[in-house]
Amino acid sequence: MPLNNSDEPFANSSSTICCDDDQVAFDIEFFDRVLQHNPDHVDSLRQQVELMASQGNYSRALELDLRLVKLRPADRVAYYNLACSLSMLGRIEGAIDALEQSILLGYDDIPHLEIDSDLDPIRCVSKFWDMLEKYDMY
Repeated sequence: MPLNNSDEPFANSSSTICCDDDQVAFDIEFFDRVLQHNPDHVDSLRQQVELMASQGNYSRALELDLRLVKLRPADRVAYYNLACSLSMLGRIEGAIDALEQSILLGYDDIPHLEIDSDLDPIRCVSKFWDMLEKYDMY
């Protein structure tokens, strides 16, 4: 987690957010201001989710992810990121349901799904593996 609109990790993107604490604080404040003026600005929501997750603030990331799936109900990446936030908060059933919705919407990046540490909490649940097998992803 997180992925952008094109399903590619931000790692090699010009929109990568710097890991420097001062820069992260600046970015959080910047995107908070954008969202105050335009609460439905999808790109800012995505960036803020990434920032919150990078800071371990999964409760806030979850809040933003829920806004994103409401705004973009057919967005497989939004559901994938929702699954990650739910997983990191220990909400296993919800995480698996969100991941399944992501797959139903077309998510198919198996290599990323296999290594994404945000999904570690749900990997120990048989329902996770059953779901992957059901969709021929395992």
